[in-house]
Amino acid sequence: KEDTIVLRVNSPTVTSGVKPCADISVTPYSDMYTGVRYGAEGTIQQHRTFRNETHKFIAAADNFTDLETIIYGASQISSIGDLAPLYCNYCDVSRASKLIELKLGSEDPNYESRLTGVALGANRLLKKLDVRNCKSLEASINLINCGNIEEIYAEGSSTTSISLADSGYLKVMHLPATIVDLTMK
Repeated sequence: KEDTIVLRVNSPTVTSGVKPCADISVTPYSDMYTGVRYGAEGTIQQHRTFRNETHKFIAAADNFTDLETIIYGASQISSIGDLAPLYCNYCDVSRASKLIELKLGSEDPNYESRLTGVALGANRLLKKLDVRNCKSLEASINLINCGNIEEIYAEGSSTTSISLADSGYLKVMHLPATIVDLTMK
């Protein structure tokens, strides 16, 4: 029960560019049972999933406001797909040690997410982080334990600080104008 990814999802009434949708596409790193629960009192949708095959969990309703969403089996998940349509205001992937890509933002300049925080942990396989146009994201982005990060897209966010792992494979980094602290060795 503690091997989870935790999201707070929203369904804004006024959007531009990215249509709200709380469906979640999960790709496991290995064969496993994967589950998603929408809401603290919601029923867990559980499915047998197979390595590198994406399974789409369909949201039970179309309208969400600050809804806690839990994805079970975090330590064996390699992708949770494009989360921009979920308009997350918080995302904790600290237990998703095999996560390869995390896409919370959108390249659409009109995208307005309420994302205020991203909890990353020892996501050693993480290669790409996208928080583009998450204007409410002012918190620091700590990638110290993500030594394989190759791409960071943070333009349009309001983050002021990014910390990277010692050495690494960084190839692309797009930062916002608000950045005042960048730590890399």
